[in-house]
Amino acid sequence: FEDGKVGKSYVAIVHGAPGKDAFKCSRALRKIGKQHPIPRTVIDDRGGKPARTTFRVLERLGEFSVIGARPETGRTNQVRVHLEVAGHPIVGDKTYGLPARLLRKMVADPDDAEVRAHLILPRHALHHARMRFAHPKTGAPTEIGAPLPDDMRTFLEERRAKM
Repeated sequence: FEDGKVGKSYVAIVHGAPGKDAFKCSRALRKIGKQHPIPRTVIDDRGGKPARTTFRVLERLGEFSVIGARPETGRTNQVRVHLEVAGHPIVGDKTYGLPARLLRKMVADPDDAEVRAHLILPRHALHHARMRFAHPKTGAPTEIGAPLPDDMRTFLEERRAKM
C-alpha cells in the first residue's frame, strides 16, 4: 500500500452535506496514546506523517451524505480523521464523530442515552468497498469488492423513504 500498488475505496455515511461534489484532504496525521481518554489519530501538520484522501459525494440525503473515499496513503483511521476535519464526521463514529462534551460522557458511560442518540448507529458507518492490486502470481490487475453491509443499507433506505 505504501508503494501505491494497492488501491482502496471506502463508502461512508456522514453528517451534513459537503459544499463541493469532490474534495481532497491533505493533512498530516499523528497517533496519540493512552494519556487521552481515547487513543486516537490527530491532525499534526508539523510532526505528523503525510496523509492524502480524495472524497466524492455519491448521494445527498438531507442531513446526511454518502461519500466515496480513496486514501492515497495508508495512515491509521485516515478516512475517519479527514472526514472529521472536513466537518463531516461519520455517522456512528464513537472516536471521531462526537463533540468533546459527548466524548467525555461516552468515556464515563458508553451506554449514555444522549451519546447513543447522537451516534444514531451502534458502529461507524464506514465500509471498505473495493480493493485493487496486482495479482501476486500473475501480476494481472485484480479487484475485489464487497456489498454495503445490511445496517448501512437499511439506514440509507430509511432516509431515502423520508425524502
